[in-house]
Amino acid sequence: MNQSLADPNFSCINNDGLAQYAIYDPQLSLLCQECQARERRQNCKTLTLEEAIQKVEDKLSLVETKIDQQVQKLSQLINSAKDFRSQFLTVFDLIIINLESWNESLQHMNKNSYILQELQYLETKQTTLFEKLFTSNNYIYITKLCNRFKEYNFVYQNDQQKFSRLLTQMMKETQIPKLDSQIELIKRQQVPQNDACLNLAFNSSDSIMVSTKGINIQAGSFDKGKINLLQNLGGHEDWVNCIVYSKSKEAFFSGSDDETIRIWKLQNNLWTSSKPFKKHKVYSLLLNSKEDQLFSGGNDHQIIVWKVNLEMNELIQLYQLGKHKCSVLSMSLNQSETLLVSCSKLKSEIIVWENGQDKKMKFKQRVKQGQSQHYSGKKLLFLSENNFIWVTATQEADKIFVFERKNGCFQEKSEQTIELNQENLNDDMFLFPIIKDKRTQQIVVRHKTHIYFLKDFGQGKLKIIQQLNCITTSIYGTITNNFLYLIYWDNKTLGYSVYEIKIVLL
Repeated sequence: MNQSLADPNFSCINNDGLAQYAIYDPQLSLLCQECQARERRQNCKTLTLEEAIQKVEDKLSLVETKIDQQVQKLSQLINSAKDFRSQFLTVFDLIIINLESWNESLQHMNKNSYILQELQYLETKQTTLFEKLFTSNNYIYITKLCNRFKEYNFVYQNDQQKFSRLLTQMMKETQIPKLDSQIELIKRQQVPQNDACLNLAFNSSDSIMVSTKGINIQAGSFDKGKINLLQNLGGHEDWVNCIVYSKSKEAFFSGSDDETIRIWKLQNNLWTSSKPFKKHKVYSLLLNSKEDQLFSGGNDHQIIVWKVNLEMNELIQLYQLGKHKCSVLSMSLNQSETLLVSCSKLKSEIIVWENGQDKKMKFKQRVKQGQSQHYSGKKLLFLSENNFIWVTATQEADKIFVFERKNGCFQEKSEQTIELNQENLNDDMFLFPIIKDKRTQQIVVRHKTHIYFLKDFGQGKLKIIQQLNCITTSIYGTITNNFLYLIYWDNKTLGYSVYEIKIVLL
């Protein structure tokens, strides 16, 4: 062992003296003899401190032995790879020499020196001497190259097989840890607000929170789970439905039932609004990663694509997408931002748009639906380049459907459908968007009265790991960018609830 654990001086968790016992309930607690006698717990494993330390040392020794064995195997693999690389480069150095010689020989074929010899073939159909020389020259060098490759395959295939064998063996022996996790939610704050909040967002550092309050917007600070709303922002003339915060600047976009979008910027600790950009009632907003294009979905069944200029506080309409038959409620871009998927509340109304050569999104397909075609939905999200999820919204269904792109088209993967709690008396609301944290691969879905936390295992494979019953369907909120806090407003408590999110590995 690199470091011995013998004779350590560990203190009791209650600071009453030196620890003598280790208790697992379910986490480790070190207790002195008096505390251990006083806090006898049922169904918990108790060891003396010496026994616990010995178990730890045994486990560390076992791991250290495995490390030594793996280091030896890696050394063999490294040496094999170096030998293989050296021989590989040597062979191709010789091949390059042959190619250069071939090229040089062709360049030295001077047609002027063959003019007299070629005259006798002028009136015949015979192959000329110059042509024969060219063909012969090509044949010689092609033969050399083929022989060189055959020599390589014959002589070095043993090294290649050895390297492949070592690598395959290590892959088989390497156990990929299946780290399962669960979510623990700890309530930290309750902030009253009688007026409804339909959407809220955070800046990139999670230090500023903005939220809707009827036709107004509130802005304030957020620190370690504590909300402090400081400024009321007026400007919209009807309900504010959605907010999108910039990742690069202290600015955000708001969309309203007054058929306008506004840009808000923080200057000298005060928020100021741009002029209103009027087009349609805005039910969804989506900002691309470069933050130079904003997509707005509205009641006119259109998706409008805007050019964004945050420096000038300006939006310019570029074009619009018009295949939907009802209000556009949700939109999402894939990772490369070459595809856009959108939905309305109608059945079989999921549409995929693809970026064209002119850098404009164009209609690609109405998504082929299986079981999901019988339901309507209001929310969707790309999980990866080729997978997205869509959540039902009707009373008769409580499901998350997964869709995958195959042969260029998206189709439903019914075997990966997630069943949610049955709530047949409620419809789902749409203004709490689906959120995915790329770092932890956790997904948050608000469906009817519940907020679900799911783990994404890739390829559209999802698993519910936690859920929170909020009792009401009027829940509107989000997750902080660092995935440490859940914040939402609901009409049951008439206020904001703040929960700390703790991810516990099992």
